[in-house]
Amino acid sequence: MEETHRTPREIVQSEGLARVNDDTAIRQVCQEVLAENPKEVASYKAGKTTLAAWFVGQVMRKMRGKADPSLARSILEDLLKG
Repeated sequence: MEETHRTPREIVQSEGLARVNDDTAIRQVCQEVLAENPKEVASYKAGKTTLAAWFVGQVMRKMRGKADPSLARSILEDLLKG
């Protein structure tokens, strides 16, 4: 900040460091993760609910850590119920 004289907000935006809170964008990635991992989806639905954290990790990985993890978990749980 001292070198560039930019505000923290400007740095976050210019460096692409902002957290993604867009439901639609996160939902799309969640759907991709579930489609790419049918065995894990079947295991989750068979009762291995600890996979929820693994699914969230996959979403975070695909979104390079920018997804809101609590929103991702909520969307995943909704998708896995259906």
